[in-house]
Amino acid sequence: MSPGVGRGVLPMWRHWVDWRNGLRGRDDMHLSESVLLPMSPAYYDFQLHYDIVFNHHSGSNFYLDFQLHYAIFFNHHSGSNFYLDFNRLKGLNLLAKANNRYFGTACDGIWDNTDEVYLALAGNYSEFGMMTPGNAMKFDATEPEQDTFVYTDADYTVSWSHNRSQVVRGHNFVWYNQVPYWLSSGNWTNVTLISILENHIQNVAGHYRGELYCWDVINEPFNDDGTWRADLWYNTIGSAFVPIALSAARAADPNAKLYINDYNIETIGAKSNAHLALAESMLNSSIPLDGIGCQGHLIVGEAPSASSITANFARFAALGLEWALTGVCHKLVDATIGLSHFTTIAELDIRMTLPETTALLSQQASDYVNAVGGCLASPACVGISTWDTSDDYSWIPSVFTGQGDALLFDSNKQPKPAYFSVASALASATVTGHYTAPTASTTTGTASSTITSTVSLTSTSTVSSSTASATVTVLPLRGLNLLAKANSRYFGTANDGIWDNTDIPYLTLSGNSSEFGMVTPGNAMKFDATEPEQDTFVYTDADYTVSWAHNNSQAVRGHNFVWYNQDVMGLEYIVPYWLSSGNWTNATLISILENHIQNVAGHYRGELYCWDVINEPFNDDGTWRADLWYNTIGPAFVPIALTAARAADPNVKLYINDYNIETIGAKSNAHLTLAQSLLNSSVPLDGIGCQGHLIVGEAPSASSITANFARFAALGLEWAITELDIRMTLPETTALLTQQASDYANAVGGCVASAACVGITTWDTSDDYSWIPSVFSGQGDALLFDSNKQPKPAYYSVANTLAAATVQSHFTSFYTA
Repeated sequence: MSPGVGRGVLPMWRHWVDWRNGLRGRDDMHLSESVLLPMSPAYYDFQLHYDIVFNHHSGSNFYLDFQLHYAIFFNHHSGSNFYLDFNRLKGLNLLAKANNRYFGTACDGIWDNTDEVYLALAGNYSEFGMMTPGNAMKFDATEPEQDTFVYTDADYTVSWSHNRSQVVRGHNFVWYNQVPYWLSSGNWTNVTLISILENHIQNVAGHYRGELYCWDVINEPFNDDGTWRADLWYNTIGSAFVPIALSAARAADPNAKLYINDYNIETIGAKSNAHLALAESMLNSSIPLDGIGCQGHLIVGEAPSASSITANFARFAALGLEWALTGVCHKLVDATIGLSHFTTIAELDIRMTLPETTALLSQQASDYVNAVGGCLASPACVGISTWDTSDDYSWIPSVFTGQGDALLFDSNKQPKPAYFSVASALASATVTGHYTAPTASTTTGTASSTITSTVSLTSTSTVSSSTASATVTVLPLRGLNLLAKANSRYFGTANDGIWDNTDIPYLTLSGNSSEFGMVTPGNAMKFDATEPEQDTFVYTDADYTVSWAHNNSQAVRGHNFVWYNQDVMGLEYIVPYWLSSGNWTNATLISILENHIQNVAGHYRGELYCWDVINEPFNDDGTWRADLWYNTIGPAFVPIALTAARAADPNVKLYINDYNIETIGAKSNAHLTLAQSLLNSSVPLDGIGCQGHLIVGEAPSASSITANFARFAALGLEWAITELDIRMTLPETTALLTQQASDYANAVGGCVASAACVGITTWDTSDDYSWIPSVFSGQGDALLFDSNKQPKPAYYSVANTLAAATVQSHFTSFYTA
């Protein structure tokens, strides 16, 4: 890169515990300057993170969700008598996903929840890939007055979940409980109540059409003895309310899975038999039904065996239904059986009589294994959801006096023995399910589309509106990385100094994997940062960045090993002073280079997508840059570095990275010659990084970029745009913004027209973090987001270019926690 992304002051020695990946302890972590909290003996350094949620319902409001998240860092002091012994999280959803299932949770009231630790855990995709809104979609919440539809809280929950790559279960349309007063107190005829029911489902399911995995259309229709529950629906309409509701739901959202959900149906008995007979009747009458939801509200010591659960739901699977455990909490609820061949455990929790004891926790762990095992042994079981995330949010204590502690995480958000028993059960599963998360939809937008919307913590809105406590202007985001991913590419960003950054909107935007699927640490991995003194390796800042990115489901580009800057310019020493000031021989400098790469690449072995091994080796005229490396070693420093990198991390992609190589010319010709020479000599090289530091009005055409890199692709190399920004002379004008949008479309277009181009990265996220103003006086505003973190016209031109792309590449994010 060109000199940029300034480094911050070295912060306290600390290390992030990645919620997905668990503790990534490094021996160099030091306890000095840490903060001691009441939950000692562990030391925590709390960093606030932002998250921005946009609702993309057509005709509804956009909400800007300023939810604070915790990133929790644990300090390690190697060599002292203090060690943090913290149980690692295993990634329940990632483990379930390995066999085509999901692991989910439920939540309620997140729109005004300030419990940052809870929000971070509940929103962690590695643990929970499915979200069920506990109450926000029920009849009383969505139609509190007849024909007045309120989606404020439910919209928030759906957007919050989608922003975390979580899929959503709709819950529910027809239930005997939580019926609004206007409905329960009415003297309805059969015809009017049917009309009310169909109208409600048409509006609510239609509002969320295409955004949910499934709907619990019918909830708890039977008594435990298998007789119909005598509620408003049955007493007025009779059993016909079931096919009426299912048919209305299918008409309103043809692609959502339709479920019947109930508790105490885990095993063969009167109630599950009633559901089986109902399901057979529906299917024989061609009524749409895809699955059965087994809630799974159980009691410690009384939970059924795995085999009895599997045997019961094998009957539903024989009908072609799926099923799921939908939320185990107080009663055992059957896994949702999708009549489209699925079932789920939908509301799992396993309560105990308090106080909690070691014996009860041990039994609870065994009971959870049985419940989850019943699902995992059935190919028709698509997933498991617990009924909320941690014990302090469980509904159990408010309903069952003296009982509680029913979930996998305790009230301090720490994993309990049951968590690890579930993780082990998921890890050892061999039967494959068939759950596939729906593809995330993207919202169209234009550079000029400004949507004025309201943020509300109350549920007093009518259709597609809300009673506001604040008004904000929000431009819709399109999801650049999701758009790129559709053609097997990534869209990424770079950052620096996030370890002590308190700019929450920036952190949220930069960490949004829908926008950015790749992160490049701007300076934290360079020679001066990682080996500031000879043979003293420091990974604090780089470790933080890698964990932060991985926790946000982002892959990481390593940047870089060999760079000239700035060993002779008298500025900040990217090549550290001890190295630039040394009187090295060829042999000693080679040894230093190999040792450095061996240590740093080895430290991150298996954690990065690629390394920019060589950075900017040539002058613009195509001659070698006369720097420390070339002057001492000669051009052999290139194959030496590449070979060392491959030895240290055999699976990471190895790149040479440079600027001003977008089109055919002296410098790109020099790189082509170098690449040919390396490949002919069997030196490992996988890709070329085209930085893309451009100027508004002077950017090359898409076709000229594609034509240039076709030469490298012909050698079998992939390539990427690695540091894209397009600067303008300030002040910014409408004309400059329009030209910038066109220039960005050309740059990105040059990539998406090439099958060998795997992705695009901008050199930081928003204009206030760009390196441009500090280097090019009077210039700036080079990025896709302005200093207020709002998308600029160029953002939408890039989104449109990505959306219109037809040429497939081959990028696959290797990283799984």
